[in-house]
Amino acid sequence: MAKQIDVATNNTEDMGKLEATEEVIADIADDADCNTVVAAATTLGKDVLPRVAVRMEAGMASDVIGVVRTGEGLGVRRPMWAGNLVGDAVVTSENKVFSVRASAFDAAEPAGDKSEIAMFAAQPD
Repeated sequence: MAKQIDVATNNTEDMGKLEATEEVIADIADDADCNTVVAAATTLGKDVLPRVAVRMEAGMASDVIGVVRTGEGLGVRRPMWAGNLVGDAVVTSENKVFSVRASAFDAAEPAGDKSEIAMFAAQPD
């Protein structure tokens, strides 16, 4: 269960722009003192997450299809070489960004408790 779900609000047209979206995601992570951002590997996710990683000075793994324990700690499993090989990788930076293939994971089961909803007033430059 997520401890908190952050919802960004903004009444301007800027939120449809990649630059504004990346800034808001990075600002929410910073405001929440969060060092890991995970999102689906959708068209938007694939466009915006590398920008978020740069803004957060984070390492990134894309198209994650699993989470594994390695000798170096928690790792991710992802396809490589145009999907002909599956490998495990560890992102060692303090901040991390992951795009995940949603179809590779089972749907979350209801935990019974409710997550806190936190509104975030987005103010992109």
